[in-house]
Amino acid sequence: MSSSEPLMSPSNNVTPDHRGPVVDVSIWIFFVLSGLSVVSKVLTKLARASSEISLRKLQIDDFVLSLTQVLALGTTISISRQVAAGLGTPLETLSEASIAGYEKAAYASQLLYVCALCAANSAAIIFGLMLQPSKNHQLYLKATQGFGFVWLIVSIFGIAFQCKLPQPWALLRNQCFDQRAFWAFVEATNLATNFAITVVLIAIVWGLQMKTPKTKYLLALVFGTRSLLIIPVAFKLSYMFHRGLTHDTGNWNPTSDSVEEVILTSVIMNASIAIACLPFMKTLMESLQPGWSTGQVRPGVGYDIMVTKTFENSSYPLSGLSR
Repeated sequence: MSSSEPLMSPSNNVTPDHRGPVVDVSIWIFFVLSGLSVVSKVLTKLARASSEISLRKLQIDDFVLSLTQVLALGTTISISRQVAAGLGTPLETLSEASIAGYEKAAYASQLLYVCALCAANSAAIIFGLMLQPSKNHQLYLKATQGFGFVWLIVSIFGIAFQCKLPQPWALLRNQCFDQRAFWAFVEATNLATNFAITVVLIAIVWGLQMKTPKTKYLLALVFGTRSLLIIPVAFKLSYMFHRGLTHDTGNWNPTSDSVEEVILTSVIMNASIAIACLPFMKTLMESLQPGWSTGQVRPGVGYDIMVTKTFENSSYPLSGLSR
């Protein structure tokens, strides 16, 4: 077909050869859910301790999560552009213009995706540092953050030059390195980072003296939910390796076979954001009252980080906790 032909504009009917609408609906639902998590966290912070809403109540992790949501929006829009260009449709039915549009949208979504993951992990690490843990835990968190930045640089460099110049985005038409090995590295390393964050956050909580064991176990469970990311990552890599096998056997149809892989990418990204917000959900925070021990949390931490206005208005003394 002529390269001057416009991008395809498929209908909304879902068929075995046209599954793009499934991707579109799924990724926007996941994005909205993670967005609601970020909004809920920010509003909980803004409304704490008084009826007055002030941006001064927000902390650096709130701004990092807001940036993460912007990156997630860019990723979601890019994937939606992939759908418009032919994602979920057999490759042989696409025009040259559609293939080029698909490749460029996929290229942009991959770059934004790794940036969003790094930002979501950074927000969790910043939260851990704001709890003012021991020096060993601080070093552990900072080392994890440094490792995360190195991972981001390596991932961006790999994505940026994954295919032969001058068209490094030409995933379907150019000579590219082994995508399976690269993305296995990217996802496995991100999982290792999440595991490290989970371990240190649980260790920090475990070192605190709380009024009831239930509170400590609940917080540990909340922080441990980050390990659940292994499920969508495992499925994503499974689909990716299966798609690679079809390439080796000559039955390669990447635009049609990437549907599940792309949906799982959205799940991983938005779940990472939602999990970072989970400790600040209002219902959870209220269930933690009276929460932190006044003897184990440094001044300013227990109240400012994890406690809502109901704590100040309750009958529990603030004692050593400084606002």
